[in-house]
Amino acid sequence: MSQNYVKLIFQKFYLLILISGSLSFLLIKISLFILSFATFLPYFVNELAMTNKRVISKKGFIRRDTSELKLSKLETIEIKQSILWRILGFGKIICIGTGGSETYINNIDSPLEFRKKFLEYTDKNPQ
Repeated sequence: MSQNYVKLIFQKFYLLILISGSLSFLLIKISLFILSFATFLPYFVNELAMTNKRVISKKGFIRRDTSELKLSKLETIEIKQSILWRILGFGKIICIGTGGSETYINNIDSPLEFRKKFLEYTDKNPQ
């Protein structure tokens, strides 16, 4: 009788270990998903637009930050890209205005294309 009792305890203990292992694995998977979502979310919630008068940058998903720069006050656009960002087509744009003020716009898709459009516009419309 004691042997059956030990066997029953062992089976319940084994089942408990199996369930706790599965739950911890599930929690690890959920944590990794949340971390990856939080890491890549900024790349999908940035908006950048250029009108005939200004450059508008909107950042954020819940909290929203907006920057507007007048094209007449904008002198230079610099682009910063790491190797990985170049492969993925992302970058950081630094808008340098008159007086040396700098505005950073991070996580921009195709920053070289944006700079090209800016240069085309400024060549056609000198201020």
